[in-house]
Amino acid sequence: MTLLIDAAVAWATPEARPDGGARVIVRHGGRETPARLTELGGRFVQLRLDRDLGVARGDRLEIAAPAAGDGVVLDPAPARHGPSRDLLARLAGLERELRQAGGRAGSAGSRTSARL
Repeated sequence: MTLLIDAAVAWATPEARPDGGARVIVRHGGRETPARLTELGGRFVQLRLDRDLGVARGDRLEIAAPAAGDGVVLDPAPARHGPSRDLLARLAGLERELRQAGGRAGSAGSRTSARL
């Protein structure tokens, strides 16, 4: 059961980026759940899901209401944390590894976006 997710998100527009602590809708495959968004810095966020979506590293996500963005799961089972330089370096490394691997088929059959 995954209720915390670290992800990289590309927001549709700068105005679409929600404030830290905002409630958003996270979609994965044909499922969705409300979540609380925590800003980690740059394009990185931690999502606290109300329900498990069964995500895996590299799976694509859609963030909606009131935000609009596409994301990729970097860590499907992180510890609860806030922003730090070490964390940002770790997440950037995970994102780089996914890009170099060309993404992976996720548990819902989605692929990692090359844009992220």
